[in-house]
Amino acid sequence: MLITSIEPFEYTLDESSSKPKIRGVFQRAEVQNQNKRIYPKRILEREVNSLMESVKDRTVMGELEHPQETNINLERASHLITDLKFEGNTVIGEAEILVGTVFGNILEALLKNNVKVGISSRGKGSLINKGNIYEVGEDYNMITFDIVSKPSTPGAYPAMVSEGLESKEKLGMGSLVNKILNEELTVKEISDIMNWKKGKKKIYF
Repeated sequence: MLITSIEPFEYTLDESSSKPKIRGVFQRAEVQNQNKRIYPKRILEREVNSLMESVKDRTVMGELEHPQETNINLERASHLITDLKFEGNTVIGEAEILVGTVFGNILEALLKNNVKVGISSRGKGSLINKGNIYEVGEDYNMITFDIVSKPSTPGAYPAMVSEGLESKEKLGMGSLVNKILNEELTVKEISDIMNWKKGKKKIYF
């Protein structure tokens, strides 16, 4: 089965190079999340170490919003995982924003406009019922980390440095992506979102 765990994402945005990156808490072991799931450290550590082999080859991409399948859809790729490491029971990760791709540009615009996002691990395996909680089983296989709109595990909402994007409705990342996918925004409106910078006229939907 598809297993996801969403972190409220505390991160820093590094724009010092031509390839902006985000760094922060990606996952936690031995802590119950809002999905009432616990990832044993031995399993999460094993999967992080295994995934790092592909990370080094620059093949682990993530998407905007959580898909319902395990395969990574290249058309929806928004970021590339570049590092994962354990600090205690916490997985600290780094991802390069895929600027120039449709969803990479959207992600960059959202982050620059101080939109709160979460980070979500995606994997497959079984869950063991432990009464009021579920423990991820030994057959768990981690696939990637996606950027999502609704967090579920303790400890990580973003604190951005750019001016906020204002809207007539309180538009979060999930609803913005859905509007784009459902063709509710014009090409010009999408372009305005992607190209918005500090000092420009604020954008309304």
